[in-house]
Amino acid sequence: MAVEIDEPEAFDLNGRSNKIYRNRKGYFALIVQAFCDAACRFVYFNVGWPGATNDLVAYKQTQLYNLFLDNLLPDWIGYALDEAYSSIGGRHYTPFIQHQLDRAYNEGGPEKLLYYQMRAYNHALSVLRIHIERAFGQLVR
Repeated sequence: MAVEIDEPEAFDLNGRSNKIYRNRKGYFALIVQAFCDAACRFVYFNVGWPGATNDLVAYKQTQLYNLFLDNLLPDWIGYALDEAYSSIGGRHYTPFIQHQLDRAYNEGGPEKLLYYQMRAYNHALSVLRIHIERAFGQLVR
């Protein structure tokens, strides 16, 4: 998530350009990496990257990601994420992208079973991901 901020002052930038704080939507921001449980309780929250930082790059710089890499998290923990995180794998569950769905549909024969399984998976994942959207909505309110 990107949190909008005022334009950074020169003394806050340590010689860096303020352009690194302008996100893809055109406003100055900080990137927030957060994870929550099914009750919309934040279990991990970190703010610390300029707005132009890619979500995946920011996540790979967190302590949480390092714990995952070092196998220091319980096996029952999984992450329901959006497609920006699809390259990580492991217990990082991401939706099938449109290209994958189109391929399964076009190559699936008349029954298109794989296509419908992929769509069902995307729906189930979306139901899980709604918790983080609700948590952020509650935080903003």
